[in-house]
Amino acid sequence: MPVWLAFRNLVQSKVRTLVGIAGVSFAVVLLFFQIGMVLSASRTATLVYRALDFDLLIRSKAYVEFSDPRSFSVQRMRQADSISGTQSVVPVYLGTGEWKHPTDPRYRAIQILGFEIDDQVFNQPQILAKVDRLRLPKHVLIDELSHPGFGKFQEDSNSDTPRTTTWLNDQIVEVAGVFRLGAGFGADGTVLVSERGFERLYPGRSRNEISLGLVRLDPGVNETQVLESIREQLPTGDGGDVEVLTREQVLEYETALWLWHTPLGLIFIMGAGIACVVGIVIVYQVLASDVANRLPEYATLKAIGYRDRFLAAVVIFQAVLLAVMGFLLGWGGSVILYRITREMARIPVEMTVPLCMGVACAAVLICVGSGLAALSKLRAAAPADLF
Repeated sequence: MPVWLAFRNLVQSKVRTLVGIAGVSFAVVLLFFQIGMVLSASRTATLVYRALDFDLLIRSKAYVEFSDPRSFSVQRMRQADSISGTQSVVPVYLGTGEWKHPTDPRYRAIQILGFEIDDQVFNQPQILAKVDRLRLPKHVLIDELSHPGFGKFQEDSNSDTPRTTTWLNDQIVEVAGVFRLGAGFGADGTVLVSERGFERLYPGRSRNEISLGLVRLDPGVNETQVLESIREQLPTGDGGDVEVLTREQVLEYETALWLWHTPLGLIFIMGAGIACVVGIVIVYQVLASDVANRLPEYATLKAIGYRDRFLAAVVIFQAVLLAVMGFLLGWGGSVILYRITREMARIPVEMTVPLCMGVACAAVLICVGSGLAALSKLRAAAPADLF
C-alpha cells in the first residue's frame, strides 16, 4: 500500500518527479565520474611499476614521483648486487622528452624509459617479445595507448618492425613497434629505448646517473632479511642518498601520492562530496514541496486512522523510487561518459560491478536522507485543519 501510493504520487506530480529524477541523475553522473577518476588515479599511478619486474626498489632519497625520480650513483647498484640473496640488480633510466610527429608541428612532452635490453626489466610478455627490436639506438617502442597527438602507430602485418620516422629530443628515431600499457596522470605517453638509445637522446647525461634500481631476489630467500641487509650496506639513513623499498611500499606510495598529496586527487574526492550535497538539496526540495502540497491529503489519511509511520513510509518509498529511476538514467549517461573519457583522454576508467553497487547505495542514501529531512513537514498534517 505505501509503495503504490508513493508511485501514484510521483506519477501525478510529473514535473516535480522529472526534476527529482534529473537531480538524482546529475548527482549519480558526478559520483560515477569523480569516484571513477579516483579509482583510475590509483591504477594509473602504478601502471609502469606494475609492468616492471622487481622485488625491491632502489631510488634516490630526493625521489618525487615516477616522472621526476631524480638520480643516484651506479655505485649503489654494485653495493646492492654484492649482498647475498640478490639475484640481479638492474638500472632503469627515466626522462621526459619532446616528441614531434612528422604530421604535427607541435612538440609534446613524453615519458622516456631506457634500459639494457638484455636485462630482465619487465614482467609483461607483450613487451618482452619486442625489446629485441631496440638493438639499434635509433629504434623506440611506443605505447599505443598514448595520447592521440603523438600519432597513430600500429603493427605492420607484413613486418615485425614497422619503420615510422619521427623526432624525439631533436633526434631522428624510428618506431620499431608498439606495446600496450596506458597513459597516466604524470605523462600522456611512454616510449621505451635501449640504454644506448637513452644516451643518444640525452648526450650530456652520464650512464652512472641511475633513476631506479630494480632488485630481484633469489627464490626462497627471506625478503625482509635481504631488505635490511641492503639498507645496512647502502647509505639509506640520515644523510644518505638512496632508499630501498619493497614492491608493496612502492605501489602504496605512488597511490597515496596521487590521491592525497596532489590537487588532482583532492579535487576528485571533493567533487564526490559536492555531488552528494547537490543530490540531497534537489531531492529534499522535491519531496518537501510534494509533502507541503499534499498536506490536506495526509491530514485526511490521519483522520481515517492511518498513523505517522504509514505516512513516513510513503515519503521514504517516494525517495527510493526517485533513487532507482535517477540511478538508471545516470548510469546510462555515465557509461557514455566513461567511453568518451577512455577514447579521448586515454584514462582507463572502468564501470565495475562494485562501483555500480557503491554509487547505487549512495543514491539511495542521498534520497532516503532527503526523505527523512522532508518528514518534518508531515507534522503539519493535522486532521483538525480539515474542519
